[in-house]
Amino acid sequence: MAKKLEKPIKKTRAGAKSSVVAPSSAAALDFATLFAALVRTNSHISAQTTKAVNVGLTLRNWLFGCYIHSYEQSGTDRAAYGERLLKCLAERLQAKSISRADERELRRYRQFYLLYPQIRESLTPEFIPRLPAGCLAAIRESPISNAMCL
Repeated sequence: MAKKLEKPIKKTRAGAKSSVVAPSSAAALDFATLFAALVRTNSHISAQTTKAVNVGLTLRNWLFGCYIHSYEQSGTDRAAYGERLLKCLAERLQAKSISRADERELRRYRQFYLLYPQIRESLTPEFIPRLPAGCLAAIRESPISNAMCL
């Protein structure tokens, strides 16, 4: 009976072995090994997906805040909405089934943008031309980073 050895498919950036492993040879593949490989693969890919989703949502929320702030500063029809801006936006976004877009969250996204303008540096080049002019201003230091320097 052949010994079932498993080899890591790749090493991670830190040099640690990846949790995704493949059998060392086709002969070593039996049902239990197949099942274990699928479970490990699912776990590994699920973890990567979760990280990607978290990064994506962080950028989405920052961009929402950027657009809202820019509109509040120089939107051509902003006077028509005034204090109702976030409420009107929330209603329309929720009607489009956009999650976490209630008035309170939109207020938080705007604050998030104002506190962390340096996130702009994390955007891929495809987003830069789409940003409103107000978001392209020079990045100022956030109050949090200023406080940590004291």
